[in-house]
Amino acid sequence: MSLSYNVIFLRENDDYHKKMVSVLKACIDAGLNSVPEEVADYFDKNYSITDEALEIENTDGYVTEGQDDSQCYYDVNINNLPENVSVIRFTIS
Repeated sequence: MSLSYNVIFLRENDDYHKKMVSVLKACIDAGLNSVPEEVADYFDKNYSITDEALEIENTDGYVTEGQDDSQCYYDVNINNLPENVSVIRFTIS
């Protein structure tokens, strides 16, 4: 049996986040084909969200997986993270 490791970025569930979720849901409910640019950027162009939408699903450019002779590792480039990331969660399953 092998283990699976993941890195998940979580947004802060503040008032700004709640407003962005409301705008996105309103656009989706109205059947619009696009959303305001600020909203699209906030959700990293990913409109299929959960109710809270706290997870940032696209970690490309933020996480690099590596391996050397004795270990596997993840490097998280904190300088490139979106401003609204408040938690970096490492999961093992």
